Amino acid sequence: MLCIIDTLQLSDSVYWLHHPEDAKEDILFFHGFTLETGDEPHLTTWKNKDGELWPQTWLPKHIPGSHVLSISYDSSVEKTDKEGRMDLYVMAERLLENLLLSDVDVGQSRPVVLVGRCVGGLVIKELCLRGCFKILSFRLNPDAMNEADADKVYKFLLNIRGIFYYGTPHKGFEQHVFEHLFKSLKGSLLHCVKTLVAETARLDQNFRSLCRAFHHWKLKAVGESQMTCLKGRESCLFLPEASARCDAHEHIALKADHFTLCKPETETSDNYLHLKHFAEKSIKQYRKFSVQKYFSLIWARKSSRTSGKIARLEKPEDWVAK
Repeated sequence: MLCIIDTLQLSDSVYWLHHPEDAKEDILFFHGFTLETGDEPHLTTWKNKDGELWPQTWLPKHIPGSHVLSISYDSSVEKTDKEGRMDLYVMAERLLENLLLSDVDVGQSRPVVLVGRCVGGLVIKELCLRGCFKILSFRLNPDAMNEADADKVYKFLLNIRGIFYYGTPHKGFEQHVFEHLFKSLKGSLLHCVKTLVAETARLDQNFRSLCRAFHHWKLKAVGESQMTCLKGRESCLFLPEASARCDAHEHIALKADHFTLCKPETETSDNYLHLKHFAEKSIKQYRKFSVQKYFSLIWARKSSRTSGKIARLEKPEDWVAK
Protein backbone atom coordinates (compact mmCIF):
# COMPACT_ATOMS: atom_id res chain seq x y z
CA MET A 1 0.00 0.00 0.00
CA LEU A 2 1.46 3.36 -1.07
CA CYS A 3 0.81 6.16 1.42
CA ILE A 4 1.67 9.77 0.63
CA ILE A 5 2.69 11.63 3.77
CA ASP A 6 1.88 15.34 3.71
CA THR A 7 3.38 17.32 6.60
CA LEU A 8 4.37 20.91 7.24
CA GLN A 9 7.26 21.82 9.53
CA LEU A 10 6.31 24.72 11.79
CA SER A 11 9.53 24.92 13.81
CA ASP A 12 12.61 22.83 14.48
CA SER A 13 10.53 20.41 16.55
CA VAL A 14 6.90 20.75 15.44
CA TYR A 15 5.20 19.21 12.40
CA TRP A 16 1.61 19.60 11.28
CA LEU A 17 -0.06 16.34 10.37
CA HIS A 18 -3.55 17.82 10.11
CA HIS A 19 -4.73 21.38 10.61
CA PRO A 20 -8.45 22.09 10.07
CA GLU A 21 -9.72 25.65 9.96
CA ASP A 22 -12.20 24.91 12.76
CA ALA A 23 -9.74 23.15 15.07
CA LYS A 24 -11.39 22.01 18.30
CA GLU A 25 -8.66 19.99 19.97
CA ASP A 26 -4.85 19.79 19.85
CA ILE A 27 -3.44 16.25 19.79
CA LEU A 28 0.35 16.09 20.06
CA PHE A 29 2.39 12.94 19.40
CA PHE A 30 5.79 12.36 21.04
CA HIS A 31 7.83 9.54 19.50
CA GLY A 32 10.09 6.94 21.06
CA PHE A 33 13.77 6.16 20.53
CA THR A 34 15.53 6.71 17.21
CA LEU A 35 17.08 3.34 16.45
CA GLU A 36 18.75 4.15 13.14
CA THR A 37 20.73 7.20 12.03
CA GLY A 38 18.79 9.27 9.53
CA ASP A 39 15.43 7.89 10.64
CA GLU A 40 12.45 10.21 11.05
CA PRO A 41 10.86 8.88 14.25
CA HIS A 42 8.26 11.65 14.40
CA LEU A 43 6.78 9.93 11.34
CA THR A 44 7.99 6.30 11.37
CA THR A 45 6.90 5.73 14.98
CA TRP A 46 3.28 6.30 13.95
CA LYS A 47 3.21 4.32 10.69
CA ASN A 48 1.53 0.92 10.74
CA LYS A 49 2.61 -2.10 8.73
CA ASP A 50 0.90 -0.69 5.63
CA GLY A 51 2.98 2.48 5.87
CA GLU A 52 -0.03 4.56 6.82
CA LEU A 53 0.56 7.50 9.16
CA TRP A 54 -2.58 6.70 11.12
CA PRO A 55 -2.77 9.82 13.37
CA GLN A 56 -2.93 11.90 10.19
CA THR A 57 -5.60 9.87 8.38
CA TRP A 58 -7.75 8.26 11.07
CA LEU A 59 -8.11 10.85 13.84
CA PRO A 60 -9.45 13.70 11.64
CA LYS A 61 -11.99 11.27 10.22
CA HIS A 62 -13.27 10.08 13.61
CA ILE A 63 -12.72 13.27 15.61
CA PRO A 64 -13.64 16.22 13.38
CA GLY A 65 -11.68 19.32 14.29
CA SER A 66 -8.58 17.41 15.40
CA HIS A 67 -5.46 19.56 15.13
CA VAL A 68 -2.81 16.84 14.94
CA LEU A 69 0.89 17.56 15.42
CA SER A 70 3.98 15.38 15.69
CA ILE A 71 6.88 16.53 17.85
CA SER A 72 10.46 15.80 16.83
CA TYR A 73 13.54 15.71 19.06
CA ASP A 74 16.89 13.96 19.42
CA SER A 75 16.14 10.51 20.82
CA SER A 76 18.98 8.64 19.17
CA VAL A 77 20.29 5.57 20.99
CA GLU A 78 23.67 6.19 19.37
CA LYS A 79 25.87 9.07 20.51
CA THR A 80 27.60 10.85 17.63
CA ASP A 81 28.87 14.38 17.04
CA LYS A 82 25.32 15.44 16.14
CA GLU A 83 22.93 12.96 17.74
CA GLY A 84 22.23 11.31 21.08
CA ARG A 85 23.75 14.13 23.11
CA MET A 86 20.70 15.82 24.64
CA ASP A 87 19.47 14.82 28.10
CA LEU A 88 15.84 15.03 29.17
CA TYR A 89 16.18 18.44 30.85
CA VAL A 90 17.80 20.19 27.89
CA MET A 91 15.40 18.53 25.48
CA ALA A 92 12.35 19.70 27.40
CA GLU A 93 13.72 23.26 27.53
CA ARG A 94 14.23 23.26 23.77
CA LEU A 95 10.78 21.80 23.11
CA LEU A 96 9.25 24.46 25.31
CA GLU A 97 10.86 27.10 23.13
CA ASN A 98 9.82 25.46 19.85
CA LEU A 99 6.33 24.49 20.91
CA LEU A 100 5.09 27.27 23.18
CA LEU A 101 7.42 30.25 22.98
CA SER A 102 7.10 30.53 19.21
CA ASP A 103 4.33 31.29 16.74
CA VAL A 104 2.94 27.74 16.79
CA ASP A 105 -0.77 27.82 17.61
CA VAL A 106 -1.14 25.07 20.19
CA GLY A 107 -2.70 24.77 23.61
CA GLN A 108 -3.97 28.34 23.87
CA SER A 109 -7.71 28.09 23.22
CA ARG A 110 -8.44 24.37 22.83
CA PRO A 111 -8.19 21.22 24.94
CA VAL A 112 -4.88 19.40 24.60
CA VAL A 113 -4.14 15.67 24.54
CA LEU A 114 -0.51 14.54 24.70
CA VAL A 115 0.40 11.10 23.35
CA GLY A 116 3.75 9.56 24.27
CA ARG A 117 5.39 6.48 22.82
CA CYS A 118 8.00 4.78 25.03
CA VAL A 119 10.51 7.46 26.10
CA GLY A 120 8.18 10.05 24.58
CA GLY A 121 6.03 9.67 27.68
CA LEU A 122 8.98 10.74 29.83
CA VAL A 123 9.61 13.69 27.51
CA ILE A 124 5.99 14.80 28.07
CA LYS A 125 6.41 14.64 31.84
CA GLU A 126 9.63 16.67 31.77
CA LEU A 127 8.09 19.20 29.36
CA CYS A 128 5.19 19.80 31.74
CA LEU A 129 7.54 20.15 34.69
CA ARG A 130 9.78 22.62 32.82
CA GLY A 131 6.69 24.65 31.99
CA CYS A 132 5.60 24.68 35.63
CA PHE A 133 9.07 25.76 36.78
CA LYS A 134 9.01 28.59 34.24
CA ILE A 135 5.77 29.84 35.78
CA LEU A 136 7.14 29.56 39.32
CA SER A 137 10.28 31.47 38.30
CA PHE A 138 8.12 34.18 36.77
CA ARG A 139 6.09 34.46 39.96
CA LEU A 140 9.25 34.96 42.01
CA ASN A 141 10.93 37.21 39.48
CA PRO A 142 8.74 38.88 36.81
CA ASP A 143 11.90 39.76 34.89
CA ALA A 144 12.73 36.07 34.43
CA MET A 145 10.68 35.89 31.23
CA ASN A 146 8.30 37.86 29.07
CA GLU A 147 4.81 38.06 30.58
CA ALA A 148 3.15 37.06 27.30
CA ASP A 149 5.35 33.94 27.15
CA ALA A 150 4.54 33.07 30.77
CA ASP A 151 0.87 33.39 29.92
CA LYS A 152 1.22 31.02 26.95
CA VAL A 153 2.92 28.38 29.07
CA TYR A 154 0.29 28.61 31.80
CA LYS A 155 -2.57 28.41 29.32
CA PHE A 156 -1.01 25.31 27.79
CA LEU A 157 -0.80 23.59 31.18
CA LEU A 158 -4.38 24.56 32.03
CA ASN A 159 -5.69 23.30 28.69
CA ILE A 160 -4.11 19.86 28.96
CA ARG A 161 -6.95 17.42 29.44
CA GLY A 162 -5.27 14.09 28.93
CA ILE A 163 -1.95 12.29 28.63
CA PHE A 164 -1.91 8.93 26.86
CA TYR A 165 1.06 6.57 27.16
CA TYR A 166 1.99 3.86 24.65
CA GLY A 167 4.36 1.55 26.52
CA THR A 168 6.23 4.21 28.50
CA PRO A 169 8.90 2.77 30.86
CA HIS A 170 8.16 5.02 33.84
CA LYS A 171 10.26 2.78 36.06
CA GLY A 172 12.58 1.52 33.35
CA PHE A 173 12.81 -1.60 31.22
CA GLU A 174 13.54 -5.02 32.63
CA GLN A 175 17.29 -5.14 33.32
CA HIS A 176 18.02 -8.03 30.94
CA VAL A 177 16.04 -6.31 28.19
CA PHE A 178 17.95 -3.06 28.64
CA GLU A 179 21.32 -4.82 28.59
CA HIS A 180 20.44 -6.77 25.46
CA LEU A 181 19.09 -3.78 23.54
CA PHE A 182 21.24 -0.88 24.70
CA LYS A 183 24.29 -2.21 26.54
CA SER A 184 26.86 -0.93 24.02
CA LEU A 185 24.97 2.27 23.15
CA LYS A 186 25.59 5.69 24.67
CA GLY A 187 22.62 7.88 23.75
CA SER A 188 21.93 10.38 26.55
CA LEU A 189 18.25 9.50 26.88
CA LEU A 190 19.00 5.82 27.53
CA HIS A 191 19.86 6.64 31.13
CA CYS A 192 16.18 7.45 31.75
CA VAL A 193 14.95 3.95 30.94
CA LYS A 194 17.27 1.99 33.19
CA THR A 195 15.75 0.41 36.27
CA LEU A 196 16.22 2.06 39.67
CA VAL A 197 17.58 5.35 38.35
CA ALA A 198 17.40 8.26 40.80
CA GLU A 199 16.78 10.81 38.03
CA THR A 200 13.74 8.92 36.75
CA ALA A 201 12.44 8.43 40.29
CA ARG A 202 12.65 12.20 40.88
CA LEU A 203 10.87 12.85 37.60
CA ASP A 204 8.09 10.49 38.64
CA GLN A 205 7.75 12.05 42.10
CA ASN A 206 7.73 15.62 40.80
CA PHE A 207 5.24 14.80 38.08
CA ARG A 208 2.89 13.18 40.58
CA SER A 209 2.96 16.41 42.59
CA LEU A 210 2.24 18.40 39.44
CA CYS A 211 -0.74 16.16 38.64
CA ARG A 212 -2.17 16.80 42.10
CA ALA A 213 -2.04 20.51 41.37
CA PHE A 214 -3.50 20.20 37.87
CA HIS A 215 -6.00 17.61 39.02
CA HIS A 216 -8.12 17.90 35.87
CA TRP A 217 -5.42 16.06 33.89
CA LYS A 218 -6.42 12.47 33.06
CA LEU A 219 -3.73 9.87 32.47
CA LYS A 220 -4.16 6.59 30.63
CA ALA A 221 -1.57 3.97 29.72
CA VAL A 222 -1.63 0.99 27.40
CA GLY A 223 1.03 -1.67 27.68
CA GLU A 224 1.93 -4.91 26.01
CA SER A 225 0.75 -8.33 27.13
CA GLN A 226 2.56 -10.32 24.44
CA MET A 227 6.21 -11.31 24.37
CA THR A 228 8.56 -9.35 22.13
CA CYS A 229 11.08 -11.22 20.03
CA LEU A 230 14.74 -10.36 20.54
CA LYS A 231 17.48 -11.50 18.19
CA GLY A 232 19.53 -14.26 19.70
CA ARG A 233 17.30 -14.62 22.75
CA GLU A 234 13.98 -16.06 23.71
CA SER A 235 10.98 -13.79 23.45
CA CYS A 236 10.30 -11.82 26.62
CA LEU A 237 8.06 -9.12 28.08
CA PHE A 238 9.87 -5.82 27.61
CA LEU A 239 7.87 -3.71 29.97
CA PRO A 240 6.36 -5.02 33.22
CA GLU A 241 2.94 -3.67 34.12
CA ALA A 242 4.26 -1.81 37.17
CA SER A 243 6.55 0.24 34.94
CA ALA A 244 3.94 0.86 32.24
CA ARG A 245 1.16 1.74 34.69
CA CYS A 246 2.97 4.01 37.15
CA ASP A 247 1.01 7.27 37.57
CA ALA A 248 -1.81 6.49 35.11
CA HIS A 249 -5.40 6.55 36.33
CA GLU A 250 -6.14 3.65 33.99
CA HIS A 251 -3.92 0.95 32.52
CA ILE A 252 -4.85 -1.55 29.82
CA ALA A 253 -2.68 -4.49 28.74
CA LEU A 254 -3.29 -5.02 25.02
CA LYS A 255 -2.65 -8.01 22.79
CA ALA A 256 0.48 -6.58 21.24
CA ASP A 257 4.22 -6.70 21.73
CA HIS A 258 6.33 -3.66 22.53
CA PHE A 259 6.98 -2.74 18.90
CA THR A 260 3.43 -3.15 17.55
CA LEU A 261 1.75 -1.43 20.51
CA CYS A 262 1.53 1.94 18.75
CA LYS A 263 0.98 0.55 15.25
CA PRO A 264 -2.73 -0.34 14.96
CA GLU A 265 -3.51 -2.42 11.91
CA THR A 266 -7.03 -1.11 11.36
CA GLU A 267 -9.37 1.57 12.62
CA THR A 268 -11.07 -1.04 14.81
CA SER A 269 -7.86 -2.18 16.52
CA ASP A 270 -7.88 -1.83 20.30
CA ASN A 271 -4.61 0.13 20.34
CA TYR A 272 -6.31 2.79 18.22
CA LEU A 273 -9.79 2.73 19.77
CA HIS A 274 -8.48 3.33 23.29
CA LEU A 275 -6.77 6.53 22.16
CA LYS A 276 -9.74 7.66 20.07
CA HIS A 277 -12.20 7.25 22.94
CA PHE A 278 -9.76 8.94 25.32
CA ALA A 279 -9.43 11.97 23.02
CA GLU A 280 -13.19 12.16 22.42
CA LYS A 281 -13.85 12.16 26.15
CA SER A 282 -11.36 14.97 26.69
CA ILE A 283 -13.32 17.22 24.32
CA LYS A 284 -16.61 16.57 26.08
CA GLN A 285 -15.11 17.33 29.48
CA TYR A 286 -13.43 20.51 28.35
CA ARG A 287 -15.06 23.80 29.29
CA LYS A 288 -13.58 27.01 28.03
CA PHE A 289 -12.72 29.63 30.56
CA SER A 290 -12.95 33.34 29.93
CA VAL A 291 -9.66 34.86 28.80
CA GLN A 292 -10.59 38.12 30.49
CA LYS A 293 -11.29 36.34 33.77
CA TYR A 294 -8.08 34.41 33.29
CA PHE A 295 -6.05 37.59 33.02
CA SER A 296 -7.80 39.24 35.93
CA LEU A 297 -7.19 36.27 38.19
CA ILE A 298 -3.81 35.03 37.08
CA TRP A 299 -1.83 38.04 35.99
CA ALA A 300 -3.72 40.76 37.88
CA ARG A 301 -1.37 43.43 39.12
CA LYS A 302 -1.41 44.38 42.76
CA SER A 303 -2.33 47.90 43.77
CA SER A 304 0.16 50.68 43.12
CA ARG A 305 1.63 50.35 46.61
CA THR A 306 3.17 47.01 45.54
CA SER A 307 5.06 48.69 42.68
CA GLY A 308 3.20 46.65 40.07
CA LYS A 309 4.54 43.26 41.12
CA ILE A 310 2.66 40.24 39.88
CA ALA A 311 0.04 39.09 42.38
CA ARG A 312 0.82 35.88 44.19
CA LEU A 313 -0.84 32.81 42.69
CA GLU A 314 -2.51 30.21 44.82
CA LYS A 315 -2.80 26.54 43.85
CA PRO A 316 -3.15 26.04 40.09
CA GLU A 317 -6.47 24.22 40.50
CA ASP A 318 -7.97 27.41 41.94
CA TRP A 319 -7.85 28.87 38.44
CA VAL A 320 -9.15 25.90 36.43
CA ALA A 321 -12.64 26.46 35.02
CA LYS A 322 -15.20 24.41 36.93
